[in-house]
Amino acid sequence: MDFEDFTQLTSSQREKLYRCSLRILGNAKDAEDAVQEAFLRLWLIRSQFGSYRSVPALAMKVTKNLCYDHLKRLKTHTNSDVWAPTQKESIEQALERQQMFQMVKKIVETLPGLQQMTFQMKDIEGFEIEDIAKITGTRIEAVRMNLSRARTKIREKLEKIYNKYDSYE
Repeated sequence: MDFEDFTQLTSSQREKLYRCSLRILGNAKDAEDAVQEAFLRLWLIRSQFGSYRSVPALAMKVTKNLCYDHLKRLKTHTNSDVWAPTQKESIEQALERQQMFQMVKKIVETLPGLQQMTFQMKDIEGFEIEDIAKITGTRIEAVRMNLSRARTKIREKLEKIYNKYDSYE
């Protein structure tokens, strides 16, 4: 599928996908973001469209899954953003966990696009490597390499932060 064909598909399906996203998410901005993300993922797997009976149905499925994933992340982040300690940790430990979560989140935002997407999909959203390869249109080895590089960068940046912190004490 070339760019013109893809543009035709996106323009013909945009409104339908947006209405579906809006119904699920209840927020215009999030609905538009979901449609944009769906089109990005579809663009990445456009070479595989021939193996699907209906590309518009695939577009709808991808969009719905993104919306549901977004709702799951909101629930997870709402729960994980709570500063309250679990039964086995003190308030200090809960604050430390919260700070670590925020640091990792900021570091992930600085990663290159494919590393960021791969890390997000695997370690946060729980996708399997094979599914990430299909969605991103890359080989499984490339997904593993991007995931490894992302984790290495995150670990290195966290070590720098903690080493700097330790030198002040």
